[in-house]
Amino acid sequence: SKSSSLPTLSETGEAKPTTSVANIFRREKPFTPETAAVYAGGVAGLSIFFLKPKLRRTVSLYLAAKLAQAGFESAKKDYKWVRDGPGSWEHGNLLLFTLSSAQVMYAYVMRPDTLDVGFWNFIVRSGPIDKPTLAHMRQAASRLPAPVSTAAAAAVASACCDDHAMLHGSTGAALCTSHVLKSAADTFQKCFPFYFSIHYVPYVVLNVTKAITNPLTTLFRATKATVRSTTFISTYVAVYMGVVCAHRNSGLPNHRSLYYIAGIIAGGALLVENKSRRTDLALWLMPRAVDSLVLVMLHKGLLPRVPNFDSYVFALVMGATMSL
Repeated sequence: SKSSSLPTLSETGEAKPTTSVANIFRREKPFTPETAAVYAGGVAGLSIFFLKPKLRRTVSLYLAAKLAQAGFESAKKDYKWVRDGPGSWEHGNLLLFTLSSAQVMYAYVMRPDTLDVGFWNFIVRSGPIDKPTLAHMRQAASRLPAPVSTAAAAAVASACCDDHAMLHGSTGAALCTSHVLKSAADTFQKCFPFYFSIHYVPYVVLNVTKAITNPLTTLFRATKATVRSTTFISTYVAVYMGVVCAHRNSGLPNHRSLYYIAGIIAGGALLVENKSRRTDLALWLMPRAVDSLVLVMLHKGLLPRVPNFDSYVFALVMGATMSL
């Protein structure tokens, strides 16, 4: 009836919509639950402005990586072409890791200013090349004069010492093969305690009962995982150094693209790592590579500079995440 669509009076005398009007309002409301989640997540994402500027980009990139992973898994369920196409690739994580490795290892030598300082120092500590040598390599690849301090040190070394002691400063090896093997062994020794803490703590914390009842089994599994992960990073360093050494011995001119190529080839070391950890490692490295690439493109003027762009990206990513 017509009266059913008219407002009625509540006990307080205020107008109150009838049931039919309320149903119409709910049916025609502007936001679906999914849309409301997007807007709510986006607005909530603006809270990132409370973080320090240096942290905003890092948090945004890591959340974007997780969103990409979740979106890809969702697309595999919803779309057959994704499931039968990229979703069926056995080594998709390897592809992502090698591409990320190329950018990171290029930045490690040529553009350290585009990497997080702590991350770059971690690579330097884990690898066989010290900071002065990296600076010399960077200047040589850029066709610029070497820094005075580095050039002076090189002149002294070439005058009174074996050339290989200068070129392979961390090992003093006479041959590339010896240098690569010694570098891998040194990396294994330096990184083993780090990876042991990564593997052992989760085994104990997440399996307290098993750790107490079977401590030897827990220790064996943690040690086995540690050896495998440390072998992965050692192999990575060995392959990277091997490619660079092979290029040096070939007599080809020095070029910055060498470090991209070496990063791609070294990325194949991911196959040494456990399958269950490969995707996590790829997603861990990808944000750092994207961050470095964006900063390089900004420096070259290939991308416009937008103030607080990383914060707005976080808000968009947060909105998209809430809709999943």
